[in-house]
Amino acid sequence: AAAGAEVFSAGAVEAARAAVPAGPPLAVLVTDVVMPEGTGPALASDLRARWPGLRVLYLSGQAHAGLAVERGTAFLGKPFSPAALVAAVARLSAARAT
Repeated sequence: AAAGAEVFSAGAVEAARAAVPAGPPLAVLVTDVVMPEGTGPALASDLRARWPGLRVLYLSGQAHAGLAVERGTAFLGKPFSPAALVAAVARLSAARAT
């Protein structure tokens, strides 16, 4: 929020699904790879059914966590600085606009 973005926060997959507004698409989904009640990739897949162009930033403490980083996605390993998070989200947002 300090970087000028509206942020929806949730600690588990079902809470995240409930927190996402039904209106315009999200600019970027930032999700941990492993979450309570499911996974970040499963959450991203569900939200991409609604918004096919959704950009996704995956977070994990494990190197790529066995994740195939595809077009429209990025990976940020933990630990990371707030500046690194803001920069990664900004890159994905800019890529969406082009």
